Amino acid sequence: MAAKTAKRIFISSTGEDLASYREAAEKAIVEAGHAVIRNEYWAASSERPPYKACMERVDEADALAVIVAYRYGWVPEDQPGDHGYSITRLEYLRALDVGKEVFAFVVDEDHPWPPKHIDRDADASRGLDELKASLNSGLIRNTFTTEDNLREKLRSAIHEWERNPRPKSVPTKAAQEPTVELKPYLTAVKNEHGFIDIRGLQVGSGKVPPFPIDELNVPLKMSREVDGQGSKSKREALAGQKAHPGLEEALKHRRVVIVGDPGAGKTTFLRHIAHELALSRLGGDPGAARKRLGLEDSPLPIYIRMGELSEHRTACRERKQGPTLSDSPAWIPHFLAERSKDNDWGLDEKFFREALAKGEALLLLDGLDEAPSRERAVLARMFVKAVTKFGTCRLVVTTRPRAYEGEAVLSGFSVAQVEPLEPEAVDFFLRQWSKGLFPGNLPGAKKHHKELREALLKAKPEIRRMARNPLMLTAIAVLLRDKRLPNDRAKLYESILKWLLLSRKPMPGRVSEKVARRRLSRIALAMQTHPKGRRELVRPRWAAEAIADEFEGDIDTAEEFFAEEEINSGVIKSIGLDVRFWHLTFQEYLAARAIGAQAEAEQIKTLTVGDRLYPEWRETAPLFAGALYEQGEEKVDALVSKLLAELGNRPTLAKRARCVGLLGAMVHNLRPYGYEPANPAYKKTLGAVMAIFDPVKGLKINLGDRIDAADALALAGGRRFTDPAANWVRIPAGTFRMGAQEADPSQPNYDEEAFGTEGPVHEVKLSAFEIGRYPVTVGEYQRFVDDEGYQREELWAAGGFGEQDSPNGWEEQQRHPARPVVNVRWYEAAAYSSWAGVRLPTEAEWERAARGEDGRKYSWGDEAPDLTRANFDAGEGAPNAPTPVGLFPLGATSEGLQDMAGNVWEWCSDWYGEGYYGSSPEHDPKGPRKSEERVVRGGFWLSLTRSLRSSNREGEVPRNWYYNVGFRCARESTP
Repeated sequence: MAAKTAKRIFISSTGEDLASYREAAEKAIVEAGHAVIRNEYWAASSERPPYKACMERVDEADALAVIVAYRYGWVPEDQPGDHGYSITRLEYLRALDVGKEVFAFVVDEDHPWPPKHIDRDADASRGLDELKASLNSGLIRNTFTTEDNLREKLRSAIHEWERNPRPKSVPTKAAQEPTVELKPYLTAVKNEHGFIDIRGLQVGSGKVPPFPIDELNVPLKMSREVDGQGSKSKREALAGQKAHPGLEEALKHRRVVIVGDPGAGKTTFLRHIAHELALSRLGGDPGAARKRLGLEDSPLPIYIRMGELSEHRTACRERKQGPTLSDSPAWIPHFLAERSKDNDWGLDEKFFREALAKGEALLLLDGLDEAPSRERAVLARMFVKAVTKFGTCRLVVTTRPRAYEGEAVLSGFSVAQVEPLEPEAVDFFLRQWSKGLFPGNLPGAKKHHKELREALLKAKPEIRRMARNPLMLTAIAVLLRDKRLPNDRAKLYESILKWLLLSRKPMPGRVSEKVARRRLSRIALAMQTHPKGRRELVRPRWAAEAIADEFEGDIDTAEEFFAEEEINSGVIKSIGLDVRFWHLTFQEYLAARAIGAQAEAEQIKTLTVGDRLYPEWRETAPLFAGALYEQGEEKVDALVSKLLAELGNRPTLAKRARCVGLLGAMVHNLRPYGYEPANPAYKKTLGAVMAIFDPVKGLKINLGDRIDAADALALAGGRRFTDPAANWVRIPAGTFRMGAQEADPSQPNYDEEAFGTEGPVHEVKLSAFEIGRYPVTVGEYQRFVDDEGYQREELWAAGGFGEQDSPNGWEEQQRHPARPVVNVRWYEAAAYSSWAGVRLPTEAEWERAARGEDGRKYSWGDEAPDLTRANFDAGEGAPNAPTPVGLFPLGATSEGLQDMAGNVWEWCSDWYGEGYYGSSPEHDPKGPRKSEERVVRGGFWLSLTRSLRSSNREGEVPRNWYYNVGFRCARESTP
């Protein structure tokens, strides 16, 4: 028998935290008869080799052993690109690139791990999650626990590799050359999604060419990203989400729903994915998928507009063609085959079916909300079934938030919520926009960028808030170019539509901008009021019939008008055989204008027939109020009165809450004009709707309607949100047992879910104190900002003065005055407390208030959390955002404190230290600190139940902003 040839195996891991595990791995390799290649423990040394040297060591090896725990490790500064990858991740990716065998081991998340070896930095945590996700894609041989456990499993994996050597992995660095039959399809995808065409945009006498999508694609962030089962690892539950990750991270899940407001950039994001993957497959940019999307492979991109798929299915069923079942996933390849036939791609139904079944494709399903409401549940079932039928198929679905509820929810899918643009992203867009307007003219581009930025800074807060939406930012950039910028949303739509229609090329016989807008408004209203539910896609003939009376019944001429507008104005565009408005928000605004042109009796009938006002027209109604205001304030008053009258003599609380939520959105839309409804029944209805906070009556109402109503009440200045005297709750003096332990059920404060940082359990004696019933709200914080709290240095004795003039994302927060203020640094919370003549609670005070003298596990008792008690990651039906304070009355403490569990984390005054309590008798909270972090308590809206426990504690850097951290105040008790 021939002697075994020794192989060289490279060990990749972090250093100090895994030193003993690396030694165990070395022993396993030597015991298996192979040689070890390793770098020294560079994480513990300032003398680290260059990136190139590390990669050369990987190239020398025959295989790579990756060991990953809870540290991300050293990030080489000389690595190519701007990824910020750790050396472990770089070594692992290099091994894949050059076709090495990889043995990957991740520590078992249930295995105890020293807290000092857990990365708490947000960027490191995010990078570690990405690395683990990529390792989970079929490479992990096993998890490990102890050193001996790792040694045994690695040795076993090596022996298995010797017996059954797998084929070399296909290098990911070089893109696969597509087969001949795929080139037409991939080229079509690349061309279709490669540019963003801003219709009608001109500079001087020349039309600006389309913007390359990679240049104008704004980096999007997400605030929610959990797996489809609502579970997270122990480490994620411990550390929580402390920064907005990039939306690309959602792609690490095989099935994900991206939820975002109208114009939030969902469609552009999917088009960006399709374009990058097409480039990668065609070989134009082999590393595009990894560099720009974070994907380790390049699946076949398949982009589908949901409205088109729905229309195809409906039309085929009317002709008795296609799959038998209405929700069969076979409709997807059936639809794609028809598109291939129309576009000469040369791909048949079998090809698409096999690509999906083999997991070779990435389905990009755009706009679940754009399908008729009755179709959404059918499509949702279709996609859930596709997961079963096509097994390893990957799906990304986009939708508006209000359309993703009830039967339209995709069971088992992850969810990612798109965040409004941050100031840096807005500025990035303006800079790229300016470069596109002035190609090859860098001084001109810089000058224009500066002008745009300064103009936006001077704009009204409402406009700056709107600029955080990519669609509205585009429109604002167009209008800023011509130095005309309206001060509310309805007028912004009006301005951009007018601009598009006026930018049409002059032609003999062409109707005026006003006539064209009127006709388009009528078509938009017809699409909104379609007998089978709102339509986003219609056939040109159908649209022409809606306005045929303006052409004396000549439908052919009406269709010619429609075709000309599609070509010249850009307000509408063709999608296959159908047409649609450039964006659904334009359809909604134009429909609102059409309603405004109706007689008053007809208006209310149009809005309320079939109860369409609430589920389908939530965007249209506020826009309609703006359009109606132009005709006079009394017109809006009449509409408000009619909607109130529609409630009847004895309306249910649920009907009142829905009505108040809608009216609140309408009134808020008119806030720039200082509008308030004149009808006294409006205030009376607001008062009646306060019952949504009742622990019995309120819980009978849909949570979404309660949230909308509470937001509306706050905007209307309800007394509950403006009465400081009702805020304070007195906690009497006394002693309580603080902390929790998981070691001994027979000892006090035993909790099997306790973390090590919650001990030791000890008694604490407290004087009487008072604490806020709710977290500090946006409305309350607004008074601090308005009173120049950021400009008064005497309030900032704790530090942080002069570093900002408002909380991060303040303009967006001001839309919801009843919700807890967030994105406030610890220094801001301390300054607000100083301004209000109060202070932040100590950690001991907070825990005593939350758990009471009887040591409750949660603020309400020991019963498990649900959506009647707290705003947390409860899965289906959870708000997935902060909610107005006090909406979960069953979660109140026995003293009446609310929102102590979930909603937002809350700053405390103490420094944070692992394994001890800063406010224990042995440690003075004002004395030497053992950490650079301050304590936060309570969990937030995406926390799992473990983080909602009254003893749970975390630490955050006081100088940092966190999108999920707020605070409540405390003060000494008055006799």
